[in-house]
Amino acid sequence: MFTLGLDISTSCTGVAIIDQDSNLVYSTAIILTKYKDKFEKATQVKKVLYDLTIKYYISHVFVEQNLQAFRPGLSSARTICTLAQFNGIVQYIANSIFGIQPIEINVNRARKVMGFSIQRKVKDSVKQQVFDQVTSRLSAKDASFSWPTRPLKSGPRKGQIVLVNGCTDISDAYVIACAGNRINEHTV
Repeated sequence: MFTLGLDISTSCTGVAIIDQDSNLVYSTAIILTKYKDKFEKATQVKKVLYDLTIKYYISHVFVEQNLQAFRPGLSSARTICTLAQFNGIVQYIANSIFGIQPIEINVNRARKVMGFSIQRKVKDSVKQQVFDQVTSRLSAKDASFSWPTRPLKSGPRKGQIVLVNGCTDISDAYVIACAGNRINEHTV
């Protein structure tokens, strides 16, 4: 039995599947920027989730909860509404495919449950800090762990090896899956 964690966004949806010991057994980032509308984007997510049913028996689905309030300087009301709609569509798809009602987890609660500390007065973004802490945790569990990379094909950094797009979204999905399992253990 496996747990699926989703970090749902209209630009990139992070997917992480963990086992009962919180080992990352599968991950991907579904890049959605080239699709025009939420229905085309949802179709791409649906394809990936459906493919997972062939290889994994998913027993729990946890998703990052929508933003609940407008915060000036971060996301506009329109963006928040669009994300909420897309989040609902993806949750419906997950429920249809796995026969499991997804459970929403507040991102701050998830980070706290995982024991992650976020420093507000440092140059790294919150997303980068979480990514670094997830990387450290996964590397400690499996010394051979590494995020997928790709070489840059042009520009002044041509040939430089960089992380593929979406690794931070995958790390967020991993946090949601692990925290969901921990929270679920305490409520059963």
